[in-house]
Amino acid sequence: MNILKRVLLAGVFLVILCVSLFAVATSSPPSMRQRELITEAENFLEDGIYIFARPLLQDAAAISAEYTWEAQALLKKVYLALDDHRNYIALLETMMASPNATPELFLDAAEYFVSRRRIDNAFEVLHIGLARFDTDDYGFEALDDFYESIRYAFELRRNFFEDVTLTYNGFIQVMRDGLWGIATYSGTLRIPYMYDSVSTVSQGRVIAIYGDVIHAVDLANRRIALLHEDAQEIGNLSANRISLMRNNAWIWATGELQAGQREYEELGMYSGGFAAAKVNGRWGLINVNQDTVIPFEHDGIVTDELGRAFAQNAVFIRENDGVTLFIGNQRTDIHFDDARPFNTTGYAAVKRNGLWGFIDSRGEIVFEPQFEDARSFSQHLAGVRIENYWGYISHRGEVVIEPMFLEARDFYNGSAPVRTMQGWRFVTLLEYRRRLGL
Repeated sequence: MNILKRVLLAGVFLVILCVSLFAVATSSPPSMRQRELITEAENFLEDGIYIFARPLLQDAAAISAEYTWEAQALLKKVYLALDDHRNYIALLETMMASPNATPELFLDAAEYFVSRRRIDNAFEVLHIGLARFDTDDYGFEALDDFYESIRYAFELRRNFFEDVTLTYNGFIQVMRDGLWGIATYSGTLRIPYMYDSVSTVSQGRVIAIYGDVIHAVDLANRRIALLHEDAQEIGNLSANRISLMRNNAWIWATGELQAGQREYEELGMYSGGFAAAKVNGRWGLINVNQDTVIPFEHDGIVTDELGRAFAQNAVFIRENDGVTLFIGNQRTDIHFDDARPFNTTGYAAVKRNGLWGFIDSRGEIVFEPQFEDARSFSQHLAGVRIENYWGYISHRGEVVIEPMFLEARDFYNGSAPVRTMQGWRFVTLLEYRRRLGL
């Protein structure tokens, strides 16, 4: 019996082995089966019969083998041809997550979303793609060019203001009916129009004039400090310093409205570590401790609407009917007819022979003077005036928002105030709408 059992068991194992070998010999490896499905699908594609090609390519794409990417690429075209947008987007997401993804794939995805008016999705894809690939990767330049072609699309928000300043720390001073309040950088009112004057927002507080009262309020418009002496005007608040006019002279005070004693004929806003100041009819630069950094011996210092003069380690000093670039506190031999101060990043606008162009912080010309007027760059955009109207150029020097405004101010986080016939409104780049919750 033992011998018979052994013989029977050996026979069973032999049969199983033969069946297994036969199955292996007659079955196709995954890549071969994948290739067969793709070939069959391609026959339908040649005749434009996408409906029959779709299941074949879906089966092929589901196999993890040599031709998976090829199957997915063909399936992507089939989904588009059949207007199967749900599956198309799902496949795009799968392919973009693959190590085989290329800049061209991200470009296809971005162009698709733009065609479907899903601009937020397009920007999301572009940001991921541009961050993922290197500038020398094949197809990166085309991806970057497409991003440049749509990144300045904008909408003009409906709110109106009589006057505005420049955005600082995410907030902007706005006026309506002759009174001032504070709005966010996209134009949403935060502190109501009720003040004769308001400062910039710094460290969550604003200095405001209400009748004869000068006080500090928080962003909920609650009083948090009071000035216990007379003052006629206020400047702008930055780094716990604000200029106040007292007895026809300017002094610095803290954000808690503790006033200093040293007086100036004029006093700018503290920025970049320094502030412009005027003593005995001459201008110089002081630091936060009121030490003299550039001597009081100049005709003037170029400031912006907020009173800022110094940024990117550079300042323009007025002298002899022109301006000279100082780097740090050192004079250079770089001169222009006029200039706008540098912002924290970007090029500065300079004027020569009646036209405006741009320089970098070393004083080298980036864009030759060619505009009627210009503002320094902020957020890769600069306002320029062409034929009496203002628009914007990009960091490439291309006009990307056509001149159509009476005035144009600096961009901050995708928004900029512009003056129209109806008053000041806000331009918002579509790229930033989702971030702003608009």
